[in-house]
Amino acid sequence: MNIYWDTQNREFVKSLTQGQVVSRIDWFMRDQQYVLLYLTTPSDEDQSYVPYEVPVGWTVKFGCVVDPGDAYLVYEGAWTKHDTETAYEATVNLDTEELIAAVGSAAKLDLIAEFTLQDVEGNTKDTAQINLQIKPDVIFAGALEPTSAESWPWQQEFTDPETGELRVRILNSLGEVRAEF
Repeated sequence: MNIYWDTQNREFVKSLTQGQVVSRIDWFMRDQQYVLLYLTTPSDEDQSYVPYEVPVGWTVKFGCVVDPGDAYLVYEGAWTKHDTETAYEATVNLDTEELIAAVGSAAKLDLIAEFTLQDVEGNTKDTAQINLQIKPDVIFAGALEPTSAESWPWQQEFTDPETGELRVRILNSLGEVRAEF
């Protein structure tokens, strides 16, 4: 996922060419969300955005909480400069015990996500927040184990009442006939 941080206005925008402000990101619980974070600033020439160069040694930190002061449900501090040198990249782990417990059986969980730029000494130099909505996953490990052929009558042998021949019928998972041979 590409995220564009307008560092001058401390908000997130849709792209380098569109200044439309993004107010919420939607992610799914248990995902490993790859993020390419572009640090930008408005262009002096038009409505677009240009890369914002940060000093050497600065880094990005990311964390999510339900309310300010709460413990992190998600945290990522291992951001690296992308090959383009104008963005940072990381994979955000949404498969944490804390996040899974917080979502529980809810249809969604609204969080405050915060990105910070930190200097070489670890001092926060810039911060921006955005609403992050976590939706529970539907399919997760072990939830959809395939039904074995022994436990599902997907194939049936039968005698054709008109010809007396032995035939085979193939069924789908609803028990509907899909083919006869």
